[in-house]
Amino acid sequence: MMGSRVLSLSMVLVLGLGVLGLKEVYADPNSSDALSHRPKLMVVKVYADWCSKCRRIDGTYRALEKQTFQGQVQYVVLDVSNRKKAKASEARAQALGIGKWFKEYRAITSIVAVISVQDKQVRGMVFNETNLDKYVTVIQKALAKEQD
Repeated sequence: MMGSRVLSLSMVLVLGLGVLGLKEVYADPNSSDALSHRPKLMVVKVYADWCSKCRRIDGTYRALEKQTFQGQVQYVVLDVSNRKKAKASEARAQALGIGKWFKEYRAITSIVAVISVQDKQVRGMVFNETNLDKYVTVIQKALAKEQD
């Protein structure tokens, strides 16, 4: 009986978070189930609303975000459209452990990097590309490397 109440509460929390637009939900971070479902890669896009190349790849990136890769990929957009957004993106990059990468590449809008969650190393980068398959290929190769 208690288990069904917990399950119901969990379902309500997940549904509520979905309404808020949050994409990631993890159970107990120490459980083996949660550990096996944590993302292995971050797919990070540097974006600016004034950047024509960013607008050009926006549809492709949205299509890429729909690719789940069995929950092994976390999508991140770092917005540098203005100083306030760039500062917030810098703080987010620091929190994700990719601050050094962001400082180096924040001026190159429309770049998409595939970065290992574990060691924060870049596994591949794509610049100003509208071909979805190129992103998928880079991610698949990076996931294969993460399995090694």
